[in-house]
Amino acid sequence: MTAAASVFITGTDTGIGKTRISCALLLALRQRGFSATGMKPVASGAQWQNGAWCNDDVEQLRACSSLPLAERELINPYALRAPIAPELAAREQHTKISLRRLRAAHRALAAHADWVVVEGVGGWEVVFTDEYMQADLVRS
Repeated sequence: MTAAASVFITGTDTGIGKTRISCALLLALRQRGFSATGMKPVASGAQWQNGAWCNDDVEQLRACSSLPLAERELINPYALRAPIAPELAAREQHTKISLRRLRAAHRALAAHADWVVVEGVGGWEVVFTDEYMQADLVRS
C-alpha cells in the first residue's frame, strides 16, 4: 500500500470478523481526531442497489469512514457480483483485477485521509489472477 498511515486487515477466511474489526478501528481512529476511510479493494457478492453494485461490507466501511460520501469506486474498485472466489467472479464478469487500479484507488483515498483501513477479501493468499494474489497487493 502507498501511504504510511495504512493498515491491512486480513484473516483466514470469509465471515470471520474482518469488517467488524475494520469498522471498530475506523471509529477508534475517528474518536482520536484522525480522518479515516475504509477500503475493500475487491469484494464478491455485490448486489444492485440504488443504481450501483453494492457489497454489504463496503457499505459498512463507508458508514464508519469520516470522508463524506467517498466514492464507492475508490473504496471498492472491484464489486464482483458472484459470491464466489474473486478470481472466478472476475472471470465470470470478463474482468481482470488490476493491481495498478487498486494502488491508484488507495493513493486517491490516502490523499484525503490520515488513515486508510484496508479490508481484504477472504484470506491472505486469495488469488486475484493467474499472476498475483491479495498478498501481492499488500506488498506493493
